[in-house]
Amino acid sequence: MIELTSDALSYAQEHGAEYVEVRGETTEFLDLLVEDRGVVHSIGGIYNGVGIRTFYGSGRGYSSTSFITKTSIERAVEESVRMARASNFNATKVKPIEGRVENVKAPMKQDPRELDSQDKVKEVLALARAASKVTSAKLTRLHYLELYEDRTLATNYGLRLRSIKPSVYVSIEAYGDGWQLIYEDGYVGGWEVFKQIRKDVDEFYEQLVFSSTDAEAESVVLSPRAASNFLIDDVLPQYVFPSESSYDRFPLPNLEVLDDPTRESGYGYMPFDDEGVKAEPIQLVASGKVERKLTTRELDDYGGRARAQDFIHEPGPANSNTRVVSIEKTSMPKDFYYVPFTYSLGSFNSGEVIWLYSPLTVVYKGGAPVGRKALRLGIDLSKVKVTGIEGEPKRFGCLRKFGGGLIPIAEESYALLVEGGIVD
Repeated sequence: MIELTSDALSYAQEHGAEYVEVRGETTEFLDLLVEDRGVVHSIGGIYNGVGIRTFYGSGRGYSSTSFITKTSIERAVEESVRMARASNFNATKVKPIEGRVENVKAPMKQDPRELDSQDKVKEVLALARAASKVTSAKLTRLHYLELYEDRTLATNYGLRLRSIKPSVYVSIEAYGDGWQLIYEDGYVGGWEVFKQIRKDVDEFYEQLVFSSTDAEAESVVLSPRAASNFLIDDVLPQYVFPSESSYDRFPLPNLEVLDDPTRESGYGYMPFDDEGVKAEPIQLVASGKVERKLTTRELDDYGGRARAQDFIHEPGPANSNTRVVSIEKTSMPKDFYYVPFTYSLGSFNSGEVIWLYSPLTVVYKGGAPVGRKALRLGIDLSKVKVTGIEGEPKRFGCLRKFGGGLIPIAEESYALLVEGGIVD
């Protein structure tokens, strides 16, 4: 792969490209879908390819190929250069990136590829059956995905980077009488992270073992995971994606948001991004004011925030471990709805209400859980008051699609108290 990327760089320069970026990738994967009765689907394998991005003046071109031969890579280079030349309208040039050679390997105690497949299936099935027992669900479905990525980035500015990253991703769906529960978690690391996920799942289910009730509460407390969904998935992108956004003031004045790709234990860990820019923590929002954006639309100068799903996709704006790190604290109300997770039912647009749905909300009366109910919650950002609840952050990493890529979001946050929401 190193030889092919070097040849691609030289070939692109011969065709007149001012800046050339070649990304080679090899990924091994295992994809398991199990139900509490047994394995439903299993597939594994290896895929690889090369992505080529070129700049000519202000023009940019991108092409990729999954055929790792000199002929196919040269064809992709030619296509990328033609696009860059065709889209050039002025003399703007790409800012050079510092050249260096660096190898980075994400930490892991046991390579998931080295574990016996039969033992791995038994462990995954055991988790699905445990979830089914705890929730008394009629059907429980667990999706287990592991990836082992080996990526190489090379540019004509002398940059040579290689990154090896193992990842484990688990999602659980449980279905009962009129309700549905979904748990999602993703980590960087070896097989030992699966055991951590099992532990987190047990803690997650502890909150859900209550009998149904129609008791009403007065306030809404979003769990760290629900707060993550609400802030990072529904609200924050309006203000920090992409750098051309015109917003400079967040509607929640006490909010502090930090994005930190350097946390090795987090799913969004990356010592450098897919453009070779060294990653660094950045304060996105301070006291409700948008301090920085995540990235530009071209080469990144915002602290390593460009990421692509794979070699087929061009790097674009991405967050990593985005956390609510400090907000105004308040005391826990006696009567409240505790929302463990949410589904988004709407979007924020010029004061429009964001509608959230939590199918398994825990009702607290006098500070004690008394039952569960489905909750539909409307939040108008122009009116709602959001303050922090004392408590330890929990790890609930999630994945969502953004710009063609799988993006890890909201590794940590504090629980949020919502006053002024519309409860339906």
